Amino acid sequence: MSLCLTIVGNSGFARECHSIVRVLMAADASVTFRGFLSFEGYKADLGELSSFFLGTDDAYEFTPKECVVIGIGDPFLRHKAYAKLKKRGVRFHNLVHPDVYVDSSASLGDANILTSGCYVSCNCRLGNANVLNGVVHLGHDAVLGNYNFVGPGVQIEGFASVGDCNSIGTMSVLLPHSKIGSRNKIAPLSAVYKGCGDDAYMLGNPALRVGQVRAQSF
Repeated sequence: MSLCLTIVGNSGFARECHSIVRVLMAADASVTFRGFLSFEGYKADLGELSSFFLGTDDAYEFTPKECVVIGIGDPFLRHKAYAKLKKRGVRFHNLVHPDVYVDSSASLGDANILTSGCYVSCNCRLGNANVLNGVVHLGHDAVLGNYNFVGPGVQIEGFASVGDCNSIGTMSVLLPHSKIGSRNKIAPLSAVYKGCGDDAYMLGNPALRVGQVRAQSF
């Protein structure tokens, strides 16, 4: 069955998504790439891929056979793009690099992106539109909600749980049974032992709340 992909987003992370699409196309001739769409006029950074620019998401007509990858890193913009495109009835694709391991007992929603080197262990649950951005390890029974951005080298250990719209910095660790709510930022190299509620900026080992994340809405 053929797969036609379009990336919504036109910046650096969108280009990283395209690199995964290239790997998929090299392995399977039935996978094709249509191009990039800007999301609500955000500045383009497509460089050598600018010839694949298709215009704005509002002006574009998606075809029934087309699947969308949300190539946007920011959790709040991913949430906004997902909700907007869902209302339009577009089909989403879980973009997964071929070298990623996802256990057969794990479950994924839609519009997730799992880049190279990630590992999703038994009974993990991922919601919609999450990003696991390079060598991310999810231990057994870990739970991610929706629209989270998980940076390179992050370890989310057994029974840890994550809410929605969080940004988890590079090389951080969420220890077993830790729980973080929604809209938090975990600084790089932090170690979360117990967790936090919502809208917190967490830093250190052990990670402590050192500030508040400004609420965003749309």
